[in-house]
Amino acid sequence: MNDQYKNLCSRCGKERVVTRIWKEKVFGSYITTTESACPDKDCQKIVNKENKKLADKRKAAQLRMKQRYAVKP
Repeated sequence: MNDQYKNLCSRCGKERVVTRIWKEKVFGSYITTTESACPDKDCQKIVNKENKKLADKRKAAQLRMKQRYAVKP
C-alpha cells in the first residue's frame, strides 16, 4: 500500500505542482501551508476565476444573513 497522494486539478485532471510552502505560528503551534497550482497557466486562470466567483457568492450570502438578523422588529 505505497500509493502516493496526487493532487489533481479539479478542471483538467493534471497533477498540480507546488508553487509555495510557508510556516506560520498560530497560538504557539507551527502550521505548514502548501500552495499548489495547475501546470497549465490558462486552466489555472479559469480555476482562480471560478473560485473567486464562489467566494464572492458565499460572502454575499453571509452578508445577507447578517442583515436579516440585524433587523429587530
